[in-house]
Amino acid sequence: MILRLYQIESALLARLAAKCATGTRLLGTLDQADLADDSTDPVAGKLMLYRLDPTDQAGTSARIATAYAFSAYCDSARASPADQQAAFDLLEAAGNALTGWEISPGRALQIVPGPETGIADNRIIRLSIAFTVPTHFIGS
Repeated sequence: MILRLYQIESALLARLAAKCATGTRLLGTLDQADLADDSTDPVAGKLMLYRLDPTDQAGTSARIATAYAFSAYCDSARASPADQQAAFDLLEAAGNALTGWEISPGRALQIVPGPETGIADNRIIRLSIAFTVPTHFIGS
């Protein structure tokens, strides 16, 4: 079964929703993350398609390692100690949910180096992991 890129992201988000804390705000590649909005929770998870790496090609078929990053974002200006712990717990839960998971039979996710943990605007902290999903492109 060949999954399209949107189907892959949908399956990953569904897996994360099932394995992370109930009520966790999870965002996809095309969703805007505005953590500085005081009406939202100061912690959110964001899945981001960030790279497509070719691994093999034969004729019009190509194998691709589709790389995703999952980041737990935390607004340090608004986060309580419980929120800070929730950000670390979210990252750990995502890693546990995705490591080695078979998105379809024989297609297991692999943890790989990805975006570094960092800070934006001296306020928003990003804790990140990355992984690849085996994907195929078939030419016409």
